[in-house]
Amino acid sequence: MMKNTKEDKTINEKVLPLQIRKEISEAIKKCYACSKCTSGCPVAGQMGFGPALLVRWLLVGDIEKIIKSKSIWVCSSCQNCYSRCPFEINIPHIIDLLKEQAQSKGIAGKERPTRLFHQIFLFNIKRFGRIHEASFIGIWKALSGKWFSDLGLGAKMFVKGKLPLFPEKIKYQKDVEKLFKTKTKPR
Repeated sequence: MMKNTKEDKTINEKVLPLQIRKEISEAIKKCYACSKCTSGCPVAGQMGFGPALLVRWLLVGDIEKIIKSKSIWVCSSCQNCYSRCPFEINIPHIIDLLKEQAQSKGIAGKERPTRLFHQIFLFNIKRFGRIHEASFIGIWKALSGKWFSDLGLGAKMFVKGKLPLFPEKIKYQKDVEKLFKTKTKPR
């Protein structure tokens, strides 16, 4: 369980709503620190701290340290940590909850490009039901200010028909929109 000191409780209440604190608490109290999650994480070396340490800090209530770090923004959501965990702790889901809270409270760390990428990616999925590369790249270039990086590669991809101007229609667009409106608990 998370630490119950007055300071940590204040941080937790300030950063995380009760429902999310309970969900995270229930999940992570099963952890016995085997570190299989971190050993299978392809980006653990770039995170600053891997999934196992993230769970440990959650256990002691150091939410603010986690949210202000780059670790949650570097996570690729590949699910390796989840699939390797003997107790099926869904760390990617927990990280997503932390990202949402960091964004909504405006307390995210210094990882602006990664956060921006994350926001544009989700916007694209919500709008089209899948990634539309041309609009994703256009929005990314406009908001990041990196207009000319990868310009040659983009031109080659466009000429080869790999960057269609218009997004493909998907069959279940309304269902995708519902996903963004619904908060579901992971298995």
